[in-house]
Amino acid sequence: MYSPKKQQIEICLLKYGLEEIENNLIQQRSAIPALDDENEKKYRETLTALRTARSLNEEMERLKQENVRLTARRMQVKRQADDVTEALQQARDRRNSLEQETRKEEHDTELHVY
Repeated sequence: MYSPKKQQIEICLLKYGLEEIENNLIQQRSAIPALDDENEKKYRETLTALRTARSLNEEMERLKQENVRLTARRMQVKRQADDVTEALQQARDRRNSLEQETRKEEHDTELHVY
């Protein structure tokens, strides 16, 4: 068994330990509202950042779809332009051919007349 002096020292140490624990708890309790406010602020900032990220992702997806639509439209217009270019070249060739035939007929007619 402990002597009364040792018991008193033990009691004093335990009492000091309990006071330290109590002081720590008081400090934690006084810090909790500030931490709660800080956590709430960070939570709101995180939600705002998430909303912004979602909006940006939605806008990116919309732009990707618009890009696909415009690419398809561009390809369609290019095909039409190629078709028109080909038709124009055929018309020029036909015109040149007709001009040559007309000149030949004029020449033949002139030869026939003279």
